[in-house]
Amino acid sequence: MSSGAEKRVLPGPTAPGAEPLLADSQAALDQELSELTAVLEASAPSNDCGSESIDSTDSEGTSSHSKDGAIEKKSRSATYCNDLIRKDMSDEEILSLIEHEVSEIISEHKALNDYEVVFLYDFNMINRTHASSIYQRLSSLRKNNILLILKSPGGEVEPAYLISKLCIRLKGNKFVIGVPSEAKSAATLLSLGADEIHMGAMSELGPIDPQINGYPALAFSSALEKIAQLSEKYPGASTMLAQYLIGSKLDVQALGHYDRITESSEQYALRLLQSKATTTDSSGKLARLASYFTNHYKDHSFVIDVEEAQKLLGTEVVFSESEIYQACHEIHKFLEACEIIMHLRGHKRRITVLGSKFMLRKF
Repeated sequence: MSSGAEKRVLPGPTAPGAEPLLADSQAALDQELSELTAVLEASAPSNDCGSESIDSTDSEGTSSHSKDGAIEKKSRSATYCNDLIRKDMSDEEILSLIEHEVSEIISEHKALNDYEVVFLYDFNMINRTHASSIYQRLSSLRKNNILLILKSPGGEVEPAYLISKLCIRLKGNKFVIGVPSEAKSAATLLSLGADEIHMGAMSELGPIDPQINGYPALAFSSALEKIAQLSEKYPGASTMLAQYLIGSKLDVQALGHYDRITESSEQYALRLLQSKATTTDSSGKLARLASYFTNHYKDHSFVIDVEEAQKLLGTEVVFSESEIYQACHEIHKFLEACEIIMHLRGHKRRITVLGSKFMLRKF
């Protein structure tokens, strides 16, 4: 277990998805941007702010049933969120409204009917608390298919592996992950245990190489190899490079430890890939894939978009723009809009959902 100054964590990047948006998607995003701009302009201090109704039915209506009994989807635009959240509301009132709306979104999507929906939706790094929250949620349910809505910048390797194994152990027939935004580093490791990963244009996975004090564990041995190459290429500089190494107080034992940390991450990735293999991996394909995720990418912030994920894991595992993804994206879009409105209303909070528990955290 990583701890202290050597936590194997990585702050995730905020890089955009690499896949270009379709024209219809771009038009929709442009419309949302226009709405948010209008909200920004309308959110200057006003005298009637306190008169806004707490009843969300006064905004754009609740979900209703069509003639055949199906639940019709409600439009939850930025304007809707602006009407939903008042400046004078308490955190508890805001959370209650948000949780209710998310529950409605889930009920509006038939594709989610066969799943227990669980969240790991957090801007903080994955740690043991996340694993405990997921376990508490799953252990209280009967065995069923599991959908984990995953948004995370990464975190500690061990809890991420444990969460994936928990979902595998406690699932019914399927363990499915929806990635509406980023699931980087340790969150990508977690995803490797899923039977299906549902992604879209703005989804991103990332390399799972562990980090130590903000640097890739592989960087330390790579730096030593680079110095050795320079010494061989420029023999006249060998003495200077040797003095540099002596002055750097390089800990050779630490170098070996860092390499073993990387190897450990690769082993975790391989175990998760093997957990869903239906045949013996006599060709070593899974081992090469685990190594690829851990060692191939030169930048920890590298964006593994839906197309690259499909090339690596296959279209039978990674699904693009599926109905499950659309539901996860709608939830993410709603939560993002709520965070923007809360900021405009003076609530300096971010939304976290762990297991089934909704929380507002200061930032």
